[in-house]
Amino acid sequence: MALFAENKELFLEKHSTDFHNSFMQMLGSRYKNGMHSAKAIYEDFISDPFHVHLNSTRWTSFTAYVKYLGKEGFAKVEETDGGWMIQYIDRTGILDKQKSAQKKAIVEKTDEERERILIQEQLNAAKKPDEPKQVFTELKREDDKPIKLALKPMQPKLIKPKKLSSLLKK
Repeated sequence: MALFAENKELFLEKHSTDFHNSFMQMLGSRYKNGMHSAKAIYEDFISDPFHVHLNSTRWTSFTAYVKYLGKEGFAKVEETDGGWMIQYIDRTGILDKQKSAQKKAIVEKTDEERERILIQEQLNAAKKPDEPKQVFTELKREDDKPIKLALKPMQPKLIKPKKLSSLLKK
């Protein structure tokens, strides 16, 4: 009890997430098609001996949780004379599209970031003070002395001839 008193928000959030995930898993697997009574679904949910109890979550009642499902778009919710009705909304395709769009946006952002950095580097290079450039001039000889070049001849590399027997085998 002392642990809960120290960090109650953490415990409530964890239990709420666990309750929601297990309830949505059951709703998506057993009650995928059509409208179903929220009371019947909840009775089926609590029949599991290992279920997360609703009183350990942030929702004060199952009705509040049902309204949350409708508000957040996890399920289509209607209040009728017979009680609350729930219809599961399959969001796996929507979530996959959202994830791929997020990945694409990240890739585009990194491409744009690289381009921006490259342009910035080019601007910085253009702003640097001009370095002295080499100036090329005509070759002018002041005296008429002949030009002497001291070149050493290369030593030829000896190439060993292949054995005649290895050539004949091919």
